[in-house]
Amino acid sequence: MADGTHYERLNPIDGAVASRTPAMDAAQARAVADKAAAAFPAWSKVGPSERRMLLLKAADRLETGSAELTRVMAEETGAAPMWCGFNVHLAAKMLREAA
Repeated sequence: MADGTHYERLNPIDGAVASRTPAMDAAQARAVADKAAAAFPAWSKVGPSERRMLLLKAADRLETGSAELTRVMAEETGAAPMWCGFNVHLAAKMLREAA
């Protein structure tokens, strides 16, 4: 954590800040989990056609943003960009298969 309000993920290769996100305390994290739990009953009633559409939309967004996702993943993990890109596309394919 850089200043207590944000979390910085450092590139393991050069130590540069790869990403910076808001930090949460335990109560804030619980609130997020509670919101997700509260959304589940509505999600469980979503029919297969709408779920398919949403999963395909998520896969499309992964593929559209694959260059940026690959870059950020490589910076945050130190992994080879080719490996990161493979994983982004694999995730999109998994969403399509689930749809």
